[in-house]
Amino acid sequence: MRKKLLTGLLAVAMVLSLCACGKNGPETGKDDGRGAWGSGRTENDNPSAWGSNRTELSTSDTNQDVTITRNETATIEYEDFSNGYVNMKIPKGWAVDIYNPQLIPYMIRVYNPQNPDCCFAFQIYYDYIYKSEAARNLLVNYYGEEYEQYIVCNPQNSSGYFGEYLSMNHWGTDFSVVQELGTNALGGQVIQGSFTGTTGVACEGIFTTTISDVGSTYVSEDITNIYSNQIDIMFLIASCTFMYYAPEADFINWQPIMNYCLSTLTFTQQFEQDRQEAWNQVLQTSYQISQTYDQISDMVIDSWESRNTSYDIMSQKNSDSILGQERIYDTETDEVYLADIGWSDSNSDPRYELVTEDSYYLIPTSGWID
Repeated sequence: MRKKLLTGLLAVAMVLSLCACGKNGPETGKDDGRGAWGSGRTENDNPSAWGSNRTELSTSDTNQDVTITRNETATIEYEDFSNGYVNMKIPKGWAVDIYNPQLIPYMIRVYNPQNPDCCFAFQIYYDYIYKSEAARNLLVNYYGEEYEQYIVCNPQNSSGYFGEYLSMNHWGTDFSVVQELGTNALGGQVIQGSFTGTTGVACEGIFTTTISDVGSTYVSEDITNIYSNQIDIMFLIASCTFMYYAPEADFINWQPIMNYCLSTLTFTQQFEQDRQEAWNQVLQTSYQISQTYDQISDMVIDSWESRNTSYDIMSQKNSDSILGQERIYDTETDEVYLADIGWSDSNSDPRYELVTEDSYYLIPTSGWID
């Protein structure tokens, strides 16, 4: 049962966040049209168990040797991250960057150092957000170039926020919204988006934040003429921004793993105390913030499961075409593997079938078959 959120503008400003995924752990089940990810989860669905008790070489009844090479997501291991303020599970070997050591904004990014476009991140609070380009231009013109670094959010939701947010942090460009997935527990928009990552590859991800308008302050566009156009220069607030993304060819595989990691996020009592000292007007404790992440996590995964899957299917087919690969379904294990195009033509084992149904493109692949 989701807990009710605290009301009040200040509380919203501090806690509105995007959030992590379902706390029950990442899915290994497939979305095959019979049910969405997240239904009927068990402890065995934890990705750390993927590939366990399986051999690298599988021999069929027809004595045709088939080698299965497990991919990274099928053999994932986790380690504990803790810095005295935050505790969470992260993929083993991944890097953690603290971008805002100040306790009010506080932002953490967790990523694969071998592929920085595979990443998840959250930020509790950010308040230098313009309502319009006109507001940014005015402040830059009259108060200096330092105001140029802050972003514009128009429209005032996740769709209008993440394009400049990714660019500001040098994480990606050319952001576009694939589809709206619903709202998080705080009322913020949840979206599926695509963009060009830092390595130049097409990336896909889930993004959410809650934007708050705390009021208006109007100034004349021409400060020498009080009758000139009036511009609202009051900043917006983005609370608890959350995102996870990966190269689009692998996003289906990484999505449940990143969801799981974010769902393990908790803030320590020391964080609560130090943050209260840093901003004693805060109405919501770190414990409550952790609970809010939990609530948002549930709603994000619900939104993901009820999404329109046509884009995901098209994206996976497009990636296969570009990379020269096809998908093979294992009728004994219900797993899907990748293979070079044409592998199925030379395969004589009926256990392995060429994927032809669209629903199988929604199943995370388990590795490569030769």
